[in-house]
Amino acid sequence: MRPARLQILRGGLHTSVQATPRLQYRHLGVAPGGAADRVSFQLANQLVGNAEPLAVLEMTLLGDEIAWPDGGLIAVAGADMKPELLLPGESGFPLPQGRPVVLPPGAVTRFGTAVSGCRCIVAVAGGIDVPVVLGSRSTLVRSRLGGFAGRALQTGDELHFELPSQQSASDIYFAPNWSVRQQTLPRSFPQPLRCLPGEASSGLLQKDLLDFLSQRFWMQSESDRMGARLDGPRLHLPGAGERTSEPTAPGTLQLLPDGSPLLLLADAAPTGGYPRIAHVISADLAVAAQLKPGDSVTFQMVSLREAELELRREHLVQQQLTAMIRLLHKG
Repeated sequence: MRPARLQILRGGLHTSVQATPRLQYRHLGVAPGGAADRVSFQLANQLVGNAEPLAVLEMTLLGDEIAWPDGGLIAVAGADMKPELLLPGESGFPLPQGRPVVLPPGAVTRFGTAVSGCRCIVAVAGGIDVPVVLGSRSTLVRSRLGGFAGRALQTGDELHFELPSQQSASDIYFAPNWSVRQQTLPRSFPQPLRCLPGEASSGLLQKDLLDFLSQRFWMQSESDRMGARLDGPRLHLPGAGERTSEPTAPGTLQLLPDGSPLLLLADAAPTGGYPRIAHVISADLAVAAQLKPGDSVTFQMVSLREAELELRREHLVQQQLTAMIRLLHKG
């Protein structure tokens, strides 16, 4: 391994360094954070041969233009931002997703506006090298914690990573003749988000509970990594009033005072004072993370048993993908 760098030539709408969450500090009021779409995060890391999930770039809605002066081995997963690869002395051409790609020194990658999905993951072999803060390299922008100076990336930023030793200046553009099928990525809408009943769901008026489970909601632009505000039928919870803060987690659906739901995402605070009407199951959180403003979504109640089976199925698929990618790397 040898030191390498990447340079942000044009900053995107909101790109940050993300890695694993900080689950062990929730009791101190620290949000877990981490990659919002854990499925694409794990997949991209596996594609570049990282033995464990390392820090990546997470782009939101509009991606960056990035220079790779020393080259690199990267993989792109998640939202489709129509990435392009520009090589010295050549015109640009599409950058494949769902497969490892070797970039020669001097290459430039350019990401546009998401045409499907919301968040695009760019993993690099060796992982993005930023300090470990409270056990993670993930960025919590609201807390100015972790990642690259605790903030989203900007034009002119330079980040570092470790280049695999087998690469040299003679490397040319390379993409294998295989890729992970797009169906494995959590971007196929509009399937319902499955959820478990929340503590306050029994207090909803019967009509409102039926509306919640039968009507569409639309993600609003006033959304971020902390939570997705949803517009649709207004729900009523008689006698809600002021409430004592209660535990929350990514996936919790809170009911705001105006009757609209708020779906908490990766940077959700550990507690909240709004009623909890439902909780999106863990197996569907990656899909929820790919909702972008204007997308519609419906909800479906499932049992705890179903939620556990779906999480086991996700882990099984992940294990199968891991084994398959390892074999393809060897081949």
